[in-house]
Amino acid sequence: MNKILRLCVLVLTCGVIGDCCRASSSSSNDGFHERMVEEVARSLCSLSSSSSSSSAAMSRPIPDIARGHEADYQRFLGVKLVFFPKKGSDVGKIELPIADLPNPLQGTFDLSGCGITGRFLSIATGYHTGKNPENADKIEIRIVPRFLIEQSLTTTAGHFKGIMSNWPSTVPVGIFYRFGGWASLEWMDYLTNDPLEKIGDKNLYEKYQYSDNSDEENYNNTGMNLLTEHVHSMSRYKFQPY
Repeated sequence: MNKILRLCVLVLTCGVIGDCCRASSSSSNDGFHERMVEEVARSLCSLSSSSSSSSAAMSRPIPDIARGHEADYQRFLGVKLVFFPKKGSDVGKIELPIADLPNPLQGTFDLSGCGITGRFLSIATGYHTGKNPENADKIEIRIVPRFLIEQSLTTTAGHFKGIMSNWPSTVPVGIFYRFGGWASLEWMDYLTNDPLEKIGDKNLYEKYQYSDNSDEENYNNTGMNLLTEHVHSMSRYKFQPY
């Protein structure tokens, strides 16, 4: 059902239940109607928030580098980073849409409201082009549209040439992991086989476990040196499409 139509249905439902609640106020012994109103209100707020983020994505102008890839760009804007404070629960989750970043193709998510995970992770869009001293002890996780790297292979994205044969043209988005202290830009773990519809089926640590190595012979001798805090932090996040 169209989101706008669903929104209208929820509004009408909320009004009907409210009328029923007032008409039967004398028999509200278990508060059933009141709970129904509250449940509909929560669903309405959630749908409204999702619709707002989707509208924001659609209203953004298409940057020049995305010309010819408009559909993939819009789908990329529809992805959100979700933080789950409690494992296996949606209670208190925080959603950080890519569309809300000042520059969706090269932006860093603000993890300051996500517990202490920002001490151990840096999560961003766009590909890495150098070392960031602030991330020396962090795991850097990046989500990148394929067209962005493909168009820059002869310039700033040359360090991805070795993995492009493992990235099907039908997969519009890849997820990349690297240790912030690594010297070579070519050292990375990458996940480039998941269709966008499956990007949210596992948390970012589980996704990492399915990733490939760009240079096993060299950097795998050092490994990611994951601390318990790195693992715990990654397991609290997912990328999810709207």
